[in-house]
Amino acid sequence: MPAVSRSVPPIAPALPVVRIPQFEEYALSNGLPVVLLRDTRFPSVSLRLGIAGGNRVDPPARTGIAETLCSMFSDGTSRHSARDLADATALLGASMHFSASDDFFVGSGTVLEDNFEPFVDLFSECLLESVYPEDELALHKQNRIQELMVERSEAGYWADARLYRDVFGEHPYAVMSPQPEHIAALERDDLSNMWARRIGPREAVLVLVGDLPETGNLLALLESRFGAWRNATEAASTGQASSGSKPKVTLIHRAGSVQAEVRLGRPAIARSHADYFPLSVLNTLLGGGASSRLFMEIREKQGLAYHVSSSMMALMEHGMVSLSTQVSMDRVGVVIRGLQHEMQRLEAEPIAAEELQSVRNYLNGTFVLRLESHSSLANQISAIKLLGLGDDYLERYVERVAAVSTDALREAAARYFRPEDFSIVVAGDAVELEPQLREFGEVAVEEAGAE
Repeated sequence: MPAVSRSVPPIAPALPVVRIPQFEEYALSNGLPVVLLRDTRFPSVSLRLGIAGGNRVDPPARTGIAETLCSMFSDGTSRHSARDLADATALLGASMHFSASDDFFVGSGTVLEDNFEPFVDLFSECLLESVYPEDELALHKQNRIQELMVERSEAGYWADARLYRDVFGEHPYAVMSPQPEHIAALERDDLSNMWARRIGPREAVLVLVGDLPETGNLLALLESRFGAWRNATEAASTGQASSGSKPKVTLIHRAGSVQAEVRLGRPAIARSHADYFPLSVLNTLLGGGASSRLFMEIREKQGLAYHVSSSMMALMEHGMVSLSTQVSMDRVGVVIRGLQHEMQRLEAEPIAAEELQSVRNYLNGTFVLRLESHSSLANQISAIKLLGLGDDYLERYVERVAAVSTDALREAAARYFRPEDFSIVVAGDAVELEPQLREFGEVAVEEAGAE
């Protein structure tokens, strides 16, 4: 058997051309857009209802209303208790979930084709007839407050929360999670008021993917279950509020820490921005996986940290790029210089063709995997409709990644990865950390818990 050289990476085969069947698009009498995609590979149907809004429409001093509203859609209706709804879902062999993201209210579920009609009955009942029972709300509040308190016991939470505020400023995206006292103050009226003001059919899109019934019968079923939904909602936009202030260095003091949480971040782009694909490629190359530059340099070669990565958040109204690691207290200055050096290299040094092709293969390969199931297809279609990315987005994704040139990457690096544009947040013992951080700017020291 011939020897295998492990010094040369294997040649990746060309990715298949993505071909998405033509959507069928309709609208119910109340204006609710409906997108149908027939796929008979599996005897199932996945549903996704997305509605513009989400956590960004919480009042500034009342965080947590949106997420609580969604979590309670299946906690009791005018006809059934939470236990009844859970039992009915299990009996159908279905999954059903409601949640709020930064930008959207989301309801989703998957069921076998034979049980599709009773599942639509159950889903629409949860969406349209929820009553937010007092006992279920009290239990939810108790559990959520405990989760938030556990979350706030970790140094990484405080580093992330401060970075969000530095990057997003007064925008609602700056709120990483709700305040425990806001959850404690929630009342049923808060939920019903947000439902009436923010959950409306004209700001939504209903996507169905799978082994669907005949179109006429399907639309009649949807009309009978969702057609009476006519909330006259307010516009969900929070406006283009300015992002955070000039870059700063913040030290969050946690006495006795043996490890420091390190974050670097800056404002970036909304999801619809033309720089999305160059920035996505650049972020993946820098710190998006186990073969990225940060992983290979900071972890593998220098042994400074077990975990190190970069990430890109591109939301409806704003975005952020950030770098994250955990490191021993005495190596914080060294690690920050290393992170900054890798950012500088993105603009200063040409990117090798082999490295760029590896990143393209990774992005396109993971993208194709996200189209394998009915539920992931429904998620993708919902996103492109709500974000206005264009009906050809899925088919052209691989092409657009392949079209990102080295010149475009260097220009994106100059715009988004200049170290001097990044705020620095470190959580750890101030006595040991403050002297190391002074070389990066004036250091503002805070106690953990300052929000």
